[in-house]
Amino acid sequence: MPQHILRTVLSLALVINTVTTSAADKEAEWSLEGEGSIDLLGGSDNSTAFHESEEGAWALYQGSEGKSCGILFKSPSGGQNTLFAYFLPIPKEPHALLFLSGPTVPAPGSLEQKKFTLLTKDSPAQTVTAFNSSRQGSGMVVFYMPDIDAAMKEMNDADAVEVKLGGKSIYKLSYDGGFKARDKMLECIRASK
Repeated sequence: MPQHILRTVLSLALVINTVTTSAADKEAEWSLEGEGSIDLLGGSDNSTAFHESEEGAWALYQGSEGKSCGILFKSPSGGQNTLFAYFLPIPKEPHALLFLSGPTVPAPGSLEQKKFTLLTKDSPAQTVTAFNSSRQGSGMVVFYMPDIDAAMKEMNDADAVEVKLGGKSIYKLSYDGGFKARDKMLECIRASK
């Protein structure tokens, strides 16, 4: 994996920690009560909630000056896993990262590379090398996506995502509102070009 992608994984892990921590600190929880922009990073960046259901809530993350885009899905706090996010970290590049995080994901003390199997409702299982780290006491898996456009084309409106490590399920999350999230992401990408 290219070194610039590894650096991006580490820096975006910090962004995700800040986004989710700031939301909790402000008790925003990405709720659409009072829908609109939720400043999650103290004025430098923001996330805007745009869809909420029993499954959870979607938000669009836009880096300062439109330099990066992301869609984040956060499940209710009582759920098994809490975060599912696509990030396009480098403007005008096709590469993206898929972040999955929750309390059942292993949380090593440092960044590690491991073989994970990613399963979704309508796609064949894919076993790939991904990064494993920790965030706020939970584990985090980061998958490198070579083409964000292809990933967005494969996105379903509602899906069940599962990740296995060594044959054992470590992450399960269901989402809805995926088409709305995909459209927001593609709109952000077009605007950043």
